[in-house]
Amino acid sequence: MVKEYNIQARQEIPAVFLFKRLWIPLSFFLFFLVSIASKEELSIRFLGNASLVVRDIVEYGSQIGLWVSTAFLAQRLITVFVWDGLIAGISGRPVPRLPKDVTALCVFVVMVVGVLATVFDQSVTGIWATSGVVSIVIGIALRNVILDVFIGLSKANMMTKEMLLSMNNDPIVFAMANPDPEIDYKVAKRTRDDI
Repeated sequence: MVKEYNIQARQEIPAVFLFKRLWIPLSFFLFFLVSIASKEELSIRFLGNASLVVRDIVEYGSQIGLWVSTAFLAQRLITVFVWDGLIAGISGRPVPRLPKDVTALCVFVVMVVGVLATVFDQSVTGIWATSGVVSIVIGIALRNVILDVFIGLSKANMMTKEMLLSMNNDPIVFAMANPDPEIDYKVAKRTRDDI
């Protein structure tokens, strides 16, 4: 039995749903924000007799916690409002997990670089240069795979026969525009028999 999703464009997201998805990251973010803002008072009140090592651990921990909670909150906001709200509303179907996970990975990579740069005062130019080189190598390695995959979430009839013929053997085409796909299934099968 096939489930039908009844998602409409510009669908309103209920406040209860938003609260359920956002309260944990928002709570952690506010906790670490308050701990950073009132660092001096908390240090005097709770760490008055603590050693310098304990004070450093609490200070670094609160700064790292703020970065991690900010990244967690940003990732959740992007997922709720962009992927599950805007994109799902436009396409009329739930967004696959892969683009959400890639977005989360990017957010958390920026968080790690931010922690290294601000908390530990490390130079991050080498990290950015290395990540650029790694991205180029991965892009070149996946070039043929990327050329053979079409994932569409646009509008009807955007993919032409010529585009389909330019792909290598056994291409993968996800024509997901709703209600009419980017290329009609019959047209695609007439154009290529290896789809």
